[in-house]
Amino acid sequence: MAYLRRAGGQSQFSPLLDLLGDLNSEVEGIQEYLLNNLELNHSLTSLAARVHRSPRNLSRLFTKEAGMPPMTFLTDARIDAARRYLDNDRTIN
Repeated sequence: MAYLRRAGGQSQFSPLLDLLGDLNSEVEGIQEYLLNNLELNHSLTSLAARVHRSPRNLSRLFTKEAGMPPMTFLTDARIDAARRYLDNDRTIN
C-alpha cells in the first residue's frame, strides 16, 4: 500500500494530497487502485474498462474531480513513491 501522508513529524510534500477525489467516488476508487498498484502496466483504456466507462468519459470525470488526467496522476504517484523510497533510504543509512 502506498501512503501519501508521512508518519510523525515528517514533512508532507506530496502534491497528490490535494488532488484526491471525493471520498467513496469512482475517481477516488481509481486513485486508490493506482496507488496500490503502481508497478502494473496501466493504460487509460484498461482503467476505463475497470470502471465500465469509455476512456474519454473517464478522462473527463477524473480531470474534473482530480484536476489532472488519470495517466498524469499515475506518473506523479510513481514519482512521489520514488521520492519517498529515496528519502527513506537516506534516513536508514
